[in-house]
Amino acid sequence: MSRKKKNSTVQIVHWDKEYRAPFDRTVLAIGNFDGVHRGHTIILERVVERAKQEDATPAILTFHPHPRKMFTGEEPPLITGFDEKMRLIGDRGVSVAFVVGEDRAFYRMSPREFSRKVLHESLKVTHLFVGYDFSFGKNRSGDYEELVAQGEKLGFGVERVEAVEVDGTPVSSTEIRRLIGDGAVDRAAGLLGREYVMTGEVVEGVERGRKLGFPTANVDFTTRLVPADGVYAVRVIRGGVEYPAVANLGNNPTFSDGAFNLEVYILDFTEDIYGEVIEVSFVRRIRGERAFSGPEELIDRIERDVKEAREILGA
Repeated sequence: MSRKKKNSTVQIVHWDKEYRAPFDRTVLAIGNFDGVHRGHTIILERVVERAKQEDATPAILTFHPHPRKMFTGEEPPLITGFDEKMRLIGDRGVSVAFVVGEDRAFYRMSPREFSRKVLHESLKVTHLFVGYDFSFGKNRSGDYEELVAQGEKLGFGVERVEAVEVDGTPVSSTEIRRLIGDGAVDRAAGLLGREYVMTGEVVEGVERGRKLGFPTANVDFTTRLVPADGVYAVRVIRGGVEYPAVANLGNNPTFSDGAFNLEVYILDFTEDIYGEVIEVSFVRRIRGERAFSGPEELIDRIERDVKEAREILGA
C-alpha cells in the first residue's frame, strides 16, 4: 500500500496501483520538476489557480528516482535533491505530491491504461496540466492529442503549457544542467529563477588558505551536479544568515593536491564553523582554475579575486 509522510508544506504520497485519492477532485501536473525552474513555476501556479476555481486539491505526479534510471541504470546529475524539490513545490502552493518509485509496471501501461487507472480511478483528476513536450505511456507512445482524447472520454480537461523563454533561451532542466556544468551559473540562475546552491558540511582541510592569509572552509558536498572548476563569487548561507564569499572549485593545481575540493573564503568572517552544514549559492564565475608559479603570484591573484567578488556581490 502507499506510504505517506509530511513535508513542511506538501503531503508526499508514494503512489502504488492500490492507491485511491481520499479527495473528490484533483487538479494535477505531471513531470520530473527537476530544479523547479521558471517553466515549472508557471505550471504549478496554473495548477493552484485552477484548483481554487474548482475547489479541488492542487497536486503533482512526479518520479523518484528519475525515470532515466529505470531504463538506463543511471539518472542525470539532478539540479535539486528530492527533499529540496518537495520544499520548492510546496512553497508554490501545491498540497500533494504523488511520487512514483521503481514500479516498472507503471512505465509499461499504455496511454489508455494510464489515463483510466492512474488519472481517473486512482487520482480522481478533473483537470490536468502538462508541459509543451509531454509524452506518456509505454515507450512514450502517447502525445498531447491522445491525452486530450482520453480526457474527453473520462471527464477531465487537459491544458498544455508552452515553453518559457528567457533572453531567447527555452527554459528546461537539461539546459540548466548544461549551463551549470559549463560554469555559467549566472545564466543558469536566470532560467531557474534563483541561484544554484550546493550544500555540505564544513570539514578540516590542509589549511593552506589560512597560511596564505585567506582561511577557507572546506565543504564536504554530495551534490553530483558540480559547476566547472574555477573561482566564483558566492553567497554562504549559515543559520539563515547570508555572507558574501569567494569559492574555489577544483584540484589546486598550484600545489598538485589532486583531490577535487570546494573551498569557501567568507569575507570579513572569523568564526569557527567546523562541523556545520552551510549552503553555497553561486552568483558568478570569476575565472577558471589555473596553476601559478608559487605562493606570491597566487596570493596576488586571490586578492584580485576577492576584490572582484566584492564588486559583484556589492559587499
